[in-house]
Amino acid sequence: MIEKELTCKLICGIHARTAVELYQLLSRCNGACFLEYKDKKINCKSMIDIMKMNIKYGSRIKLIFKDDINADVLDRIEKFFEGAL
Repeated sequence: MIEKELTCKLICGIHARTAVELYQLLSRCNGACFLEYKDKKINCKSMIDIMKMNIKYGSRIKLIFKDDINADVLDRIEKFFEGAL
């Protein structure tokens, strides 16, 4: 299991368009992937659940991967939250 804490540096946070982009990135992961924000934990394979999290700029989130994750995919996810993609 891999856990990664990240800060959302996307100016508008996670809204409809960015939720789709995040969903597409996370769908490349094999196995289960979860996102924790505040007191909620969701399955990252659900785009609707990602949008419902209402993640704002500057928020700390935790991604939990039950299986190993490709280093390239993890790097892209980190860049996404940095606003670099």
